[in-house]
Amino acid sequence: MKNVLITGGLGYIGQNLCDYLKTKGVDYEIVDSKIHYDVLEIEDTWRYDGIVHLAAVSGIIDVDADPEKAIETNITSTLHIMQEACKYSKPLVFASSGAAPTPYESLYAMSKWIGEVEAKRLNRYMGKNHVLRFSNVYGGKYWEEKPSVIPVFQRLKAEGKELIINGTGEQKRDFIHVNDICRAIYKALNTERIISLPIPICTGETTSIWEIAKKMKCKFTFDPDSDIVGVDNVFTETQLAKDILGFENKENLNDYFID
Repeated sequence: MKNVLITGGLGYIGQNLCDYLKTKGVDYEIVDSKIHYDVLEIEDTWRYDGIVHLAAVSGIIDVDADPEKAIETNITSTLHIMQEACKYSKPLVFASSGAAPTPYESLYAMSKWIGEVEAKRLNRYMGKNHVLRFSNVYGGKYWEEKPSVIPVFQRLKAEGKELIINGTGEQKRDFIHVNDICRAIYKALNTERIISLPIPICTGETTSIWEIAKKMKCKFTFDPDSDIVGVDNVFTETQLAKDILGFENKENLNDYFID
C-alpha cells in the first residue's frame, strides 16, 4: 500500500491517520470539504492503492442540527465513493460507528448503517470494502473540534466550565485511543481477506460517563432530562478484529493523563 486517498483527511481521525501513514512511508491525498474538495467530485479512484472514507458529519447533535447536510455527507457521498472504488476493485475502509447496530435510535446511526449495508452489497461483486465500527475515540492530536465525550469534557475543563453529563451518567462506552484506530485502519488497508461483517474496533472494556468526568478532576453536573443520552450500554467484541486483522488495542484509558 503506497498511495492512499483519505476523505475527511482534515478531521480529527484523518489528521492523526496522516501522521501515522507518514511513519509507514505511505503517500496520501486528502479530500475534505474544508479545502472545497467534495467526495462527490471523486471519479479517479483508479489512481490509488486504497481509500479510507472518514468524511462524515459526526455525532447525533451535529447530524440533528443539519440533517440535510448529514444525509448528503454521510449517505450520498458514502454511496458514491463506494461505487467509485468498486469500479476498479480498490480496497476501501469505511469508518462506521458503534451506533450503527441501532439505526432507529438516530439519523446519525441510520446513516452509518446504510453505509454498512451498501458495503456488504458491493462486496458481492467487485467491492473490497472493510467496515470498521469505531467505538468512542479519544487522545492523540487535533481533538479540539471532536464532538465525542472526552474531547468535549477536555474543552470545557480548559475553558473553566462545569462539565454537563447527559442523563444519569451511568451509560457506558468503550473508549479507544486514536492511535489504535490508525493502526486498525492500516491493517485493514493491507489485508487481502474481505469480510462483509462490520468489525468492531474497540478495547472490550466499558467505562461510564460519570467515571470519565471524575477522571477529569473537575466539577460536573447532571442533565437528567437530556434527549441525547444515547443507549445505556454498548456491545463490545474484540475477537473479530483479532481474527481478521490481527488487531488488539495497545493504549489504555487508565494511562491517559489529563491535567
